[in-house]
Amino acid sequence: MQDSTHTQDASKAEKSEQAKPYRSARFMVPDHCVLETSNLPADISLTEPNLIHRAQNVLRLKAGHVITLINTHQHISVDATINTLTSNELHVSIQKVNPSTDNHLPRIILLAGLIKGSKWDWLIEKATELGVQTIIPIQSDHAVVQISAKDSVKKQAKWQQLAYTTVEQCDGRFIPNITTPMSISHAIQHVESLKSAHTQNNLNNVCKKFILMENGDTRSSLMDQLSSPSHSTLPKTPQLDLPDTIIIATGPEGGWSKRECDLMLQQGFTNTQLGLRVLKAETASIAAISVIVGLYDKKANTPTEEAKQ
Repeated sequence: MQDSTHTQDASKAEKSEQAKPYRSARFMVPDHCVLETSNLPADISLTEPNLIHRAQNVLRLKAGHVITLINTHQHISVDATINTLTSNELHVSIQKVNPSTDNHLPRIILLAGLIKGSKWDWLIEKATELGVQTIIPIQSDHAVVQISAKDSVKKQAKWQQLAYTTVEQCDGRFIPNITTPMSISHAIQHVESLKSAHTQNNLNNVCKKFILMENGDTRSSLMDQLSSPSHSTLPKTPQLDLPDTIIIATGPEGGWSKRECDLMLQQGFTNTQLGLRVLKAETASIAAISVIVGLYDKKANTPTEEAKQ
């Protein structure tokens, strides 16, 4: 009798849980699925099998539940109410456009020395969450990890999928482009081509390049390097003068070789540091990106002189 009562209570609890709106459920939609943002509410039908399976069989969503749809091609996120959900179609009504969390950020390009398996995956996840737009894995002179040309395409596809699922989870607006592993010399050439293409679309684009180094008397902090020259500390900076594109190079477990450092410095990179501590490779990458994002967040939330008046 007790077992029967317990089973009934568990069943009721499960049904009650299933009836709750999954307001945090997020779904990536294909690029060709344009999300209406002007004339709201707006109805849209989604037929992607994987999306429907997750909504119906994994999350067990029903009519009336509110979900978030993300289109990384449009760089937008919207909240929508489910009208109907069948095995072939998810029909929703778009209710509102969510505010952007990325528009104020620069174009961040990360050149990261390859590190061991799970640490590298963690780095990709966190860099994606923080808004990095391009990740270039570097086959560094001192890297413990070396990936053959035969395996590089398969690895790239795995990393790109990891970034895709991360964007869906963190409500991002774009998926970073992750290249196949390359040497630092090839990476510099690739970055220059990206920079050139971006400058054609934005003639006022300002780019700064940094290399994180463990040693060196000429290093200054990344925060000071990014801040306006006339203001060396963040609390005293009323209006930060920040670049549109930031290229940051972080080494592998063994650090950059002298050859790699010299090459980057010759190409206009500035040697910099995060502080007095020596950080692990994966920590240094994410700490550097966090400094960048923090500065731009501060600028976005700091009223201009015109606004003050």
